[in-house]
Amino acid sequence: YARATQLVEEGIAISKAVGDRHFAMVGLWTQAEVALLLDDLAAAATQFESCLAQAREFGDQYFEALTLSKLGLLALFRAEWDSAERLLYDSLTLAQQIGAGWCVADALGNLGLAALRQQNPAEANNLLRQALALFHEQGDRATTMGMLERLAATAVAQAQPERAARLLGTAAAWRTALDNPLPPHDRAAYERLVDEVRERLGERPFALAWAAGEGRSLEEAVIAESSAPDESALE
Repeated sequence: YARATQLVEEGIAISKAVGDRHFAMVGLWTQAEVALLLDDLAAAATQFESCLAQAREFGDQYFEALTLSKLGLLALFRAEWDSAERLLYDSLTLAQQIGAGWCVADALGNLGLAALRQQNPAEANNLLRQALALFHEQGDRATTMGMLERLAATAVAQAQPERAARLLGTAAAWRTALDNPLPPHDRAAYERLVDEVRERLGERPFALAWAAGEGRSLEEAVIAESSAPDESALE
């Protein structure tokens, strides 16, 4: 991350030197994303706010939608639920209008996380499954793994620890295969989740379910989740 930050800063400086303000904005957005990954939420918020203003100035609706989703995620982390949902639905609406599939998936995934944190696992499950399918369609394997991990948390909230262990096993196997470790800001919550699933199942059932998940491809995991019933529609 230190090297990434250095390279981004150099890119921003060069963009400003040659007068390319739009590319400088893209660099600032990347800088904000790195700050978010490092759990520097204050810096990320300041940088994303600046990116949003610049995206609107340039008429770049893709980056506007993408940045609205990031600001919604930051509001979610601060437990500012109304603000988070407003920003995320604004992102989703704009992304749908311009046909930006990745941004649609990102907004849905963050709305799913918001629903989970507000103790609505059925709605979270539905939103996260939609995001999972869209990220998989986009070919984004890294974020697909992240959606599997969020779905594992919804499975725990729905008293489905075996499903949670399978989802975690699939995500862990593919993170290893693709050399894509969890970002620092997700690790503590992830470790708590794994411990909770292990405790609920017991060591041997947990190991068996995890191994079953490890043996699946990402596509198989996505199909399994997509073909399951929508719990929010059953309430």
